[in-house]
Amino acid sequence: FRAGQLAAFHYGPDSCAAHRAAARQRGLHVRLVRRQSIALDIDEPADLIALWRHLEGCAASSHTARFLNQPSIQRRLSLLADDNPDVAQGTGT
Repeated sequence: FRAGQLAAFHYGPDSCAAHRAAARQRGLHVRLVRRQSIALDIDEPADLIALWRHLEGCAASSHTARFLNQPSIQRRLSLLADDNPDVAQGTGT
């Protein structure tokens, strides 16, 4: 979307398709850009755990990394991962 145009947010399965359809409905050209650095889609607790584990021990160079590296947040994510084996795996999608 161009600056100044409001975009509806879409979450969950097929959110990319929903974003693209919304753009087409507004007559906007859609170009999909794939960048590994922003490719992780956080839809489920397992996705957040996967990101947290990926960032563990990394230099906190982003706002997200600094947030997830806070001791209180690390404790909460650790408890979430320990309490739920399915979440602990992380889907990374």
